[in-house]
Amino acid sequence: MAMKTADLAYTTLSSGCGPTDTTIAVGSAASFPALGVNDFTILTLSSGTTREVVKATAITGNAITIARAQGGTSAHAFTTGARVELRLCAAVVDSMATELRFSVWSFSGTPGQAGVLLSEAHDGDLFLNLSTSDLYKRSGGAWGTPIVNLKGAQGIQGVQGVQGIQGPTGSGDVNGPASSTDSAFALFSGTGGKTLKEASIATGKILGRTTAGSGPVEALALTSAGAAMLAAADAAAQLALLAASAPKYSLWVPAAAMASRATNGPSSGSVETSTNKVMLKTLDFDTATVEYAQFSVQMPKGWNAATVTFQAVWSHAATATNFGVTWGLQAVAMSDDDASDTAFGTGATVDDAGGTTDDHYHSPISSAITIGNEILL
Repeated sequence: MAMKTADLAYTTLSSGCGPTDTTIAVGSAASFPALGVNDFTILTLSSGTTREVVKATAITGNAITIARAQGGTSAHAFTTGARVELRLCAAVVDSMATELRFSVWSFSGTPGQAGVLLSEAHDGDLFLNLSTSDLYKRSGGAWGTPIVNLKGAQGIQGVQGVQGIQGPTGSGDVNGPASSTDSAFALFSGTGGKTLKEASIATGKILGRTTAGSGPVEALALTSAGAAMLAAADAAAQLALLAASAPKYSLWVPAAAMASRATNGPSSGSVETSTNKVMLKTLDFDTATVEYAQFSVQMPKGWNAATVTFQAVWSHAATATNFGVTWGLQAVAMSDDDASDTAFGTGATVDDAGGTTDDHYHSPISSAITIGNEILL
């Protein structure tokens, strides 16, 4: 924004104006300076002792666009013939001082990104974006868009520098192939110690050494299990592979080791077979009501904290109607300082059928059961 001035510039109103009008009509605006975009000039309206300083921001023909009541004056109504002139006044001096006083700010970013750095900026200040070379000028309390970019066009190619001094010849004489695969290993070719070749290895092999003592790297056969471990995405996938291939361990829990639950628990009993007098400790489950018994075991040290399965061993007394039964199992882990009243995990059930009184029946093996609560080994 620039203030424009002219010598002996004056005219009169060709029609009156009110105190809120922002456009005035004059007899001739020819003596006033031409105003471009963002230019202005300071005018004084006077009639007798009534005076008002205004800021002219555009002159189109004999119509002047003005901002009223500048320089501490008040807006007034003026009649036809009132004088309009460009004279030296406090508003002119203040505008000239503003035009001459400015600061230059710089930051690697836009004015908006500079933030608190520009808290003391004033209209007329310049801001240089060090990243883009864009130059801004503050106007009306805002930076707006860049007024120019100070970065010039690409310069011409510079003169070729002088040839550097030839370095000393190396003492090595190792030769490599004409081309290679990025990130491939290099091996010696032959026994001369001077020729390299790109290493290659067959599918299903891994580099290592099984021959006793130190020596050259050997290509070792990789089992399918080893290949699967190397291809596993992460440690969790590797543990899953180990769990899938690990042998199952069985823990025998007889009925005598189980505690009948206080709520809906089976009664305890014993059976003596009629011929050989074999004694069996039993838990006698009801034929029509779901009943529960519980037991506790200390898992083996080699357990991998994975899921478990179960197989029920059972028998039945004489019955004339139904030899079918459903067995279920839920489990919960108890570690140091855990609460006793902790929820069981999701269980699994198996169906089985008997038929002969006092025969031993082995149910199918259940699906995998996830043990409730966090398992800390």
